[in-house]
Amino acid sequence: MPATSNYAFRYPALGDDPNIPEDIQFLAEDVDGALAATDAEVAIVRALLTGYGAASFTANGTLGASTAVVAATVVIPDPGFPYLIRASGSYAWGFVGASVVDLVGIHINIDSTTYSTNELSRGFGRSVSAGAGASQTTLQASERTSFGFAPFTGSHTVRMHLRNWSSSQTATFVGTSAENSLEVSIVPA
Repeated sequence: MPATSNYAFRYPALGDDPNIPEDIQFLAEDVDGALAATDAEVAIVRALLTGYGAASFTANGTLGASTAVVAATVVIPDPGFPYLIRASGSYAWGFVGASVVDLVGIHINIDSTTYSTNELSRGFGRSVSAGAGASQTTLQASERTSFGFAPFTGSHTVRMHLRNWSSSQTATFVGTSAENSLEVSIVPA
């Protein structure tokens, strides 16, 4: 049975045995599946336009000296128009057993898994030891809009990275803290 090129909707070929109920059922199932996928993307785009997209948080536990990790991600589906991205974030953290002041950084970027690439917003914090597993403070990256980039089209990913800038101390990031956030919205360009 052939299918359409864009959505793979099935349809009978001229030489197929006629079976109108089955052919209509196939078409209805294919259209239903395509509309469900579109509805899900439209719901995400509406959330990004009217508020903030839901973030997926992935960082929890310790982070060694001079290392970085992706802490949270928001995927923006293709909204069908050019747009700018707004983002801000925060994360709870502390140092384990540190006796000196050490530095931690937070970095929000667009379409990169590297800490300092395609930067949208960032922030830094300094601290001494908070004790093993404790939350010392909340590190914040203030809201910024992607005016420095050309308007975006299509789907893009916003990531929040954490970096332990210490040369010797281990940092603790509390993945379940109420202070953790990655807030992403879009604005038509």
